[in-house]
Amino acid sequence: MAQALPWLRRAADAGVPDAAYNLGACHEMTGDRAAAREVWGAAAHAGDADAMLGLVRLCLTEGDIAEALVWCEPIIAADDVELLLRLGVALRDAGQEETAIQTFRAAIARGDAWGMTYYASILQTRGQLDEAVSWHQKAAALGNARAAFEGGSLLLERGDRAGAEALFEQGARAGDVRAVAGLGALRYEAGDLATAEERLRAAANRGNAVAVHNLAELLWERGDPAGAAQLLAPLAQQKDAAAASRLGAMSRDRGDDDAAIGWYRAAAAAGDRDASIWLGNLLRERGDLSGARAAYQQAAEAGNRGAMANLGALLQGTGEQDEALRWLHDAAAHGESLAMYNLGYLYQEQGRYAEAKAWYRRAATLGDSAAGLNLGLLYDTTGEPDEAVHWYRRAAADGEPKAMYNLGMLYARRAQARQWQSDLDEAEQWLTAAAELGDPDAAHRLVELYTHQGNTTKADYWRQHPSAP
Repeated sequence: MAQALPWLRRAADAGVPDAAYNLGACHEMTGDRAAAREVWGAAAHAGDADAMLGLVRLCLTEGDIAEALVWCEPIIAADDVELLLRLGVALRDAGQEETAIQTFRAAIARGDAWGMTYYASILQTRGQLDEAVSWHQKAAALGNARAAFEGGSLLLERGDRAGAEALFEQGARAGDVRAVAGLGALRYEAGDLATAEERLRAAANRGNAVAVHNLAELLWERGDPAGAAQLLAPLAQQKDAAAASRLGAMSRDRGDDDAAIGWYRAAAAAGDRDASIWLGNLLRERGDLSGARAAYQQAAEAGNRGAMANLGALLQGTGEQDEALRWLHDAAAHGESLAMYNLGYLYQEQGRYAEAKAWYRRAATLGDSAAGLNLGLLYDTTGEPDEAVHWYRRAAADGEPKAMYNLGMLYARRAQARQWQSDLDEAEQWLTAAAELGDPDAAHRLVELYTHQGNTTKADYWRQHPSAP
């Protein structure tokens, strides 16, 4: 680089085209910004538009916005679309959006599709989506492949699949592999598997990873797990965490836990924290608690709340209560309902019922029906039947059979104490609901209930029901 400077200096002094710009660029690359500014400044004053652009970029980098904007004006006025685009991108990247828009619009006035595409992207980031789509469509009509893909993607996000497909078609004709992959995905979702496979294979053969993933899913769905694995394996070997994790899931679904563990390890090593959880779960099922602990801990220390909850539960089972509490509280602080449930269970086991109720309530409020069931049971145990009924009902509404059974038994006890028919009706309703979902205790209680009432037909029905013990 240093050896080139004297020659570039001579060429610049002799007025060789581009020499002044290249001399300034060499100074900039070697860290001598002052020399670059001097060279570009002199050339810019002499009317060199490339030098003006170099000076603008340098001023933007140094935060001299006022000086940069001074040199933008003659570039915008010049009749050089390529320079306009380079200037617009530099301004956009430096956060000078309004001047960037002015620059891109100058390119648009000259009929340039790239100016339309860049302008549409800015409009999209500003939330002016209708205008963004319109400019993407205009650029795509002029053959800009990127505009076709980005406009199609925007329409797809907005639910306009027909519009997206039309733009993807334009992008595919213009050679954009992402548009080809997008068409394949749309055909896949529409159930046109033959066209989907054709499009996805075309994009996959050109190295598009999204197409590879979608094609693998298509083959898996079609009953070709070997073909799916053959597609994903090269990506996984290149540290594609999503590919390795999907191979782990496919192996697990086929019952090949050894292969699943291997792929989940690869995905975890590539940074997939959910894969660490699956790895931990498989190792835990095998009794490899130290391996499971290591897998969970790797993801937990990276901030994965699910891993924190699983690690806390594992430590809870091994009797390491202090460590278990630490991880469960961390997970709960991140909003993990499973951790809240486990904290409730841990405190319940310790007889700390107020704390147990508080954690069960938080988990149940987040939709954990098992927590609602346990909270109802805890209130039932501590003699607060109205609260118990409330939480049993919530868990029952989520389809929890044991909550239905407990609710039925609570009303049965009330019916016995108060002799109210309404209580007995409620008991019968909830026990029946639980028994129909396969709860054997509920079926047994219904046999007892109807036998006591002398209703042998219903008693025999539940005695012979598949849910009966």
